[in-house]
Amino acid sequence: MTLEKINRLNELLIGVLKLAYLNLLWLVTVVCGLGLTFGPACAAMLHYYDRWLRKKEELPVFRSYLRFLKKDFKRSLIIGLIYELMFAVILGNLFLLKNWYLLAGNVLILVILLISFTHVFSLLGVLPAERVLSVFKVTTVLGFGYLHYTILAWTGIIGSYLLLAKFAPAALFLFGIALTGFFLGTASKLVLGELEKVNGTI
Repeated sequence: MTLEKINRLNELLIGVLKLAYLNLLWLVTVVCGLGLTFGPACAAMLHYYDRWLRKKEELPVFRSYLRFLKKDFKRSLIIGLIYELMFAVILGNLFLLKNWYLLAGNVLILVILLISFTHVFSLLGVLPAERVLSVFKVTTVLGFGYLHYTILAWTGIIGSYLLLAKFAPAALFLFGIALTGFFLGTASKLVLGELEKVNGTI
């Protein structure tokens, strides 16, 4: 085995360890916050992915996660609570409603929410001055504007979950949330890369 292959294998193993560490930090944050800290936990994880995947920075996981957690805590908390409430209402409607047109309307809203959710926490770090409503508008527009990246992200998430559930169920607990964040972070990296070509450095 050549030195280059050894270095690549080392980078891969370090990346896997980062996924497991981020997954653990996310779970601890959400559990300790009784689910209310869902937004800050997602924002911290995806901010780390942005610095790691897009800017190629090698940051210490724990200290960086805590710093990102505190950085935009209030705004990410509000956004997270809004998404939690809306997803809970819509999923409840899908189980309770009987009229097909109401179900179809809720499915459509769910799709729009997922498209917006794909980029919202990744973009908080590059939209520091935007209010919560503006963040929703920007991320929804970008989600639809770069719909192919959004579709690729959710295809990767669903596909990886199905594979892990079939061949390595324990890995879902170790990497599940972080793997979701990885795909969302990768999609946002591609979107921001496209925007950088037009607007310069972000």
